[in-house]
Amino acid sequence: MDAEKLKQRTKGFAHRCVKLAIALPRTALGNHTKQQLIRCATSVAANYRAALLAQTKAVFISKISIVIEEADESEFWLEFIMDEKVMERKRLLPLLNEAHELSSIFITTRKTAQRKKSINNQQSTIINRKKTDFPVIPPEREDDLHNLDFADSADLVLFMAGNQFMVMHELIRVFQEEHPDVKRIFYETLPPGLELKQILAGGALFRDRVIDVVPDIYASVTEKAMERLEKDGIITKGDYFLYLHNRVVLMVPEGNPAQIVSVEDLRRDEVRVSQPNPQYEDIAYYIIDMYREAGGEDLVHRIMEEKRAEGTTFLTVVHHRETPLSIVKKTVDVGPVWATEVIHARQSNLSVDMVEPGEDLDQRDRINYYICRLKNAPHPENAEKFLDFIRSPRSQGIYEAHGFVPHFESSAE
Repeated sequence: MDAEKLKQRTKGFAHRCVKLAIALPRTALGNHTKQQLIRCATSVAANYRAALLAQTKAVFISKISIVIEEADESEFWLEFIMDEKVMERKRLLPLLNEAHELSSIFITTRKTAQRKKSINNQQSTIINRKKTDFPVIPPEREDDLHNLDFADSADLVLFMAGNQFMVMHELIRVFQEEHPDVKRIFYETLPPGLELKQILAGGALFRDRVIDVVPDIYASVTEKAMERLEKDGIITKGDYFLYLHNRVVLMVPEGNPAQIVSVEDLRRDEVRVSQPNPQYEDIAYYIIDMYREAGGEDLVHRIMEEKRAEGTTFLTVVHHRETPLSIVKKTVDVGPVWATEVIHARQSNLSVDMVEPGEDLDQRDRINYYICRLKNAPHPENAEKFLDFIRSPRSQGIYEAHGFVPHFESSAE
């Protein structure tokens, strides 16, 4: 049976189940059974339609699996109605047979799709070997990959500098309120340096999966990243803009037991420092500049080289998750972070304090967030909607409420 006929058949099955459910007696059992049958029968039709729109084989198989589960559950509730003698058997049998047939049809469909996928995987083994040059997303960073289950079928793909993680849920909620047509958004909140490597390589490895989605939008906290994208022809020259600011502070355990009062204190032998790795995290460059301005190259060398060799400077991969944890566990004494991250940690009831380096050292005049749309953005119209939104007073107000420094006019939510 072709796809169009199956689409009509599943829809017809849903209608027939709804009519039967409505005819159930208005008792506690009848009302419960009615709701369950309507839910799973209509889900059969809805998820089959979604499967037909799947952009990858993996998504298709996932949707068909849901169809099978819902068809089988429909069969269960029809059997349950029969077992409880809530309705005449002769009225239930045609729908019971249809539910069973649909389950069988879609089980066969899934097996066929899985066989084809297996063949394709075998054929692409040699190609995939070339992907060993992809950057690796640490396995514990799953929380920075948002809505990964529909990454391949999203309406918008965002690679946002990881230090914005505390804002993104609210930002996307408000964006979708204004643009309800943009239903599926996959976004990353990894360090922008790692996201840049992912863009340049054409993908990244996460656990046993290749993530090769093309982002519509990329945001970073260094203009060098934008210049690199320009150089490689990934964005049009000058096609990026400044939209936000932040500043560097020192996060310490509550009560500041190591008595950190200045940046210079980080050179002390006994002080353990949680230090962002320049290889992955753009904030590291601003922190190193802060060290340089506070104590010259000697302080930079002391913290980044000598103390690292001594085992009292610990490099992080994703500092906004690792540093607060280390601070709370008191395995480190201090960690330079964005001011917004201390605010977020406090809002999350973590026992941390903030030490201000001072306006002359906290880099507030240099920490600029840039954002751009990629030339080959798969959803250019939605990307432009997001860029317009990011400039808006409403968006800037959300950032400001979380401790960022707006670049455009802001309004409180």
